[in-house]
Amino acid sequence: MKMKYILIFTMLLSASVSHAALISLDDIDGVRIQDSDLDGTGDAVQRSQLWAGNVATDDWGVLFVYELPTLGVDEQTITSADFSALQNSGVGSPDLLVSVFTRSNLTVQAADYQGAGTDYTSSIVDLETGFGGANTTHTLTSGGQDALISFLNTNKDDNYLYIRIRANGAPVENKAYQYGVTATGSLQTAAATTLSFTAVPEPETFALLGGLFALGHVMVRRRG
Repeated sequence: MKMKYILIFTMLLSASVSHAALISLDDIDGVRIQDSDLDGTGDAVQRSQLWAGNVATDDWGVLFVYELPTLGVDEQTITSADFSALQNSGVGSPDLLVSVFTRSNLTVQAADYQGAGTDYTSSIVDLETGFGGANTTHTLTSGGQDALISFLNTNKDDNYLYIRIRANGAPVENKAYQYGVTATGSLQTAAATTLSFTAVPEPETFALLGGLFALGHVMVRRRG
């Protein structure tokens, strides 16, 4: 009887832990948004030279796009979240702004540079300023993480999440950071970005698991 009890308890415990596991989302796309005429709206989309800030006479922004799992359908709550990106080089010390928005369809528009694109399913939320610094992998500050948690919980029913890195305000000439540099050139896949979060069941789900556990306990006692 004890073995049956332990088996049922283990099965229920495993189910709850699987809902709370840390999820690393797959990187779908990463692009450079070019604003060569410096009007602030972006006018070209490219997939190399991932600069954020100003290089020579062009302003740049970088987009990373992720596909979200069905968190809303599964009634899960985000309790922790973070974003990281590998910075390989820099010119000057730009003040970078990290922002986030969602779409129901997977598209990238040059106007996303300024948040003037179309078909957004969420508002554009600024996570933090001052992203970057030394050439290493950078993650969000605690304040940026909290803002990302709040955003994910509000928009977890959406399909695609966009993270944008660009100059905070008007870019200063020749102040930019570069992501994804490799021996063969600047590639989006080399930016080694991660969007990770921990999701746990809603209280109602915990109540359901508790009910199943109690039912299993009663069944075992009756059989014993």
